[in-house]
Amino acid sequence: NFRGIPYHIEGAYQEYFMAKELMVFPFGDSLSMEAASLAEPAACGYTAVERSQLAPGETIAVVGTGTIGLMVILSAKLRSPAKIIALDPMPNRLQLARELGATHTVNIREIDPYEAVLDLTAGRGVDVAYYCAPTEDAWHLGGRILGSYGRLLIEATPPEGTRWTVPVLDFVPKVLSYIGISGYNADHFAAALRLMESGQINVASLITHQFALEDYEQALHMADQRKDASVKVLLKIGPEN
Repeated sequence: NFRGIPYHIEGAYQEYFMAKELMVFPFGDSLSMEAASLAEPAACGYTAVERSQLAPGETIAVVGTGTIGLMVILSAKLRSPAKIIALDPMPNRLQLARELGATHTVNIREIDPYEAVLDLTAGRGVDVAYYCAPTEDAWHLGGRILGSYGRLLIEATPPEGTRWTVPVLDFVPKVLSYIGISGYNADHFAAALRLMESGQINVASLITHQFALEDYEQALHMADQRKDASVKVLLKIGPEN
């Protein structure tokens, strides 16, 4: 019975709206309003790591370092993995991934990402891959770089009606698991928010641009086109504090 804003309940781009108490999560002064606005993607990243059952000492790859991929890195590093390998074509996002906790970065436009991951894992592959980019190339890469008993967490959402193949002769002998993620539950959201409050998940560096509400068109265009090395673009709604 999931109901969300703005999919089922009106409320986006309004200064005020009514919400049921169970939909509201309080937070303390240690967290700014701007940082708290990223609790939703933080909860997505936290849920992906929780569902993957990541254990200390395992090696992971994050395929796609957009907002969700970066949130996965922030949550994953709390579980002390041996290596966090970030893969993306955008240098600024790879740099940010390293600042947030990635131990290795791979620019997929410059080198073969499959060979790079094998080199970094002594030919074994990773224990967990997080699919955070809704492209067919990322899908196939996520499956190929898994080692035996590896888990692929499917966080990104491809276009509706998409049908991509799975290489069965890799999937079965290697005993792989493909795990779907659809948002998060209230417990995951609350847990991510508490980690943000305590400073264990610090999202501030993901906020690259802020706009007033009346400049929404410019803000949406920047976010859509990823202009000026933008990562998370915020709209300031309501009076300034």
